[in-house]
Amino acid sequence: MTHVQAQEAVAQGTSFALCVVPLVPGEPIDEELVRSRARFVPNLGERLGEQVEMVQDIQNRTLQTVSLPGEIEVVVQEGAVRYRVKEQVWRDAWGFADFLVFLVEKLTEGRSS
Repeated sequence: MTHVQAQEAVAQGTSFALCVVPLVPGEPIDEELVRSRARFVPNLGERLGEQVEMVQDIQNRTLQTVSLPGEIEVVVQEGAVRYRVKEQVWRDAWGFADFLVFLVEKLTEGRSS
């Protein structure tokens, strides 16, 4: 995830989700495989706020590499900032069907207000 994506996730609050599909190199990929392995983390912006704020401070100090403790690692290399959302965040996150239910509820909620 890029710094711009993380900033957007924080700015959008509950309207941003992360999807991770762990794949094995060389393994055949089809729709069923992607659906079964897809893991969704809704409201990721709520978890990224502190890291995004730290990165803005770090960028001002132009560090080469930074690794912060916790669920999200921040790496700054040659001016490019990347957020590595660790497996502990997405491993047991929502599957495809659960995320679809969440989206439908979220969209329905938005229309009724």
